Amino acid sequence: YSTPPVRVGLIQGNIPQEIKWNPAYRNDVLKRYRNLTLKAAVFKPDLFVWPEAVTPFFLGRDAAGTKYVLETVRQMRIPLVLGSPALKETESEPSHNAPPQLYNSAYFLSEHGVQLGRYDKIHLVPFGEFVPFRSILFFIDKMVANIGDFERGEGAKVFQLGDYGFSVSICFEIIFPDLVRQSVKQGAGYLINITNDAWFGRSAASYQHMSMVAMRAVENRVPIVRAANTGISGTIDAYGRIVDATEIFETDWLIATIQPQTAEPGFYSTYGDIFSLICLVLVPIFAFIGSQARSPDSFGWG
Repeated sequence: YSTPPVRVGLIQGNIPQEIKWNPAYRNDVLKRYRNLTLKAAVFKPDLFVWPEAVTPFFLGRDAAGTKYVLETVRQMRIPLVLGSPALKETESEPSHNAPPQLYNSAYFLSEHGVQLGRYDKIHLVPFGEFVPFRSILFFIDKMVANIGDFERGEGAKVFQLGDYGFSVSICFEIIFPDLVRQSVKQGAGYLINITNDAWFGRSAASYQHMSMVAMRAVENRVPIVRAANTGISGTIDAYGRIVDATEIFETDWLIATIQPQTAEPGFYSTYGDIFSLICLVLVPIFAFIGSQARSPDSFGWG
């Protein structure tokens, strides 16, 4: 390759779901991620990635928790992408007359602890992050406790680190091809997926989720790195090959080396499902033509 690779540190804290949002364990969660990150920082990656909703507080709103995260970044002097719930308001408290607008977000912090960007999750999990038709289904609650309904983000975002652009997808957003391709079309040379698959326990779901990540890499011809709270964290190259991966439900970290895409976006990244749509239109047309050609009159019968 004529362009230099990117080295990404992936941190898997393995925080059990039953304590993830418990305030009593908040300091333990932060210390675990800090200690794992500082151990991996010895290898000097270009970027660190923490999983989805890794902070049990609103980053930027909780003074003590935010300070702890930023000091960790400044100590290692390496940029960080991390997941955190966010509030729409950034300067003042939300109005008492309206509920606050919550987002499931990914923050991009510089090596100096400065926020360089934020991506808000677009494709939310029904009954997990919001309740559809809440006025009708008022008797149903979400699976995610201790936090209100999330709002949708407004669009894909591409962040810049060095010579390459990258974008972040959150949790099961990675299974939607048209959503993922948007950021590649906008210039992302590699993708980051952050997630928390602790919900699935020791089932096949985590492995299926990782397989879907591989499909997005193949479609867009870009490498993808993935940081998951309880696994699977790892690297998928632009050909869909899983290069390295952690075990599930283990506290771990790894340094992934990827080769970002520098060529123009491929056909699917640029045009999406246009080929499928054309087929959808042509198939009934050809079926109709074929049925007419096989009619009795075409053979001189009747």
